[in-house]
Order: sequence, then C-alpha cells, then structure tokens
Amino acid sequence: MAQNDIDNVLDQLRWYKSGGDLARIRIGVIEMLEINLRFFRTFIKYHHVLFPNSLIELRQTFKSIVELLPVVFRGIPDERKINLNLERLESYILARVH
Repeated sequence: MAQNDIDNVLDQLRWYKSGGDLARIRIGVIEMLEINLRFFRTFIKYHHVLFPNSLIELRQTFKSIVELLPVVFRGIPDERKINLNLERLESYILARVH
C-alpha cells in the first residue's frame, strides 16, 4: 500500500519535472522530496535491520517528507495532477514517526 503510494508520488514528481518551466529552487525542493521518499521506501523494506537509536534521526526525515508534500503539490496545476492519495501517505508516514 505505502510503497505503491510512494511510487505514484515519485512518478508524478518525475512527470512534473519533465514538463519544464520550473524555477531552479522548485526543482531543488522536488529533488529533495524524491530523495526522502526513496529513503522512506527503503526504510519500509528494511526497517527490521535498524538500530533503535537511529529512529530519532529518521523521524526528522519523515517529518520533512510530510512538510514537503503539500508545498510541492500545491504548485501543480490541476490539469497536470493525477489521482494521488497524499493524505493516506502522510498518515502512514506519521504513524512511523511515533
């Protein structure tokens, strides 16, 4: 479920970036979100091999994903959006933070 949502968001971000006419700072924010989402996807797969004290640093990364999602997708025109369930992804990420 969450991996599919992450893949859908990553696909949407790639598609949006390839559309051109984006400010350089916007591309930087999108790329930062892509990196964090890929990291989270890896965490989901391999969470059992992490040390408990590493979760503190991971929480910061997860919180930044939740903060960046609305910032990035707020600027996408409606005609370029696909059906994404950002709320479900955000709630899944926040569940991992606590």
